[in-house]
Amino acid sequence: MAYGDGLDASQRGYGQETRRVERSPGSENQNPVGTFSSELPREPSPEPGCSNCLSLSLTRANARSAGNYSAVSDSNVELRRHQAEAHAS
Repeated sequence: MAYGDGLDASQRGYGQETRRVERSPGSENQNPVGTFSSELPREPSPEPGCSNCLSLSLTRANARSAGNYSAVSDSNVELRRHQAEAHAS
């Protein structure tokens, strides 16, 4: 009651994040603007017979087993980049 309004900090919303969401008319069944999908993109699979793809996927597996998820993400980026350059159709 330091502010004299009779509200405690939780009632004022301190420490709580809020996000304003805008909707366009007719978008009731769509995700609101400013939201994110909770589904992650699929990890790239190594191309059969490619030693570079195999090496990158093994690096990713080792990083995951060590709990280094930053290195897992880095390996996914490198594998996608390699596949785009070497295996583009």
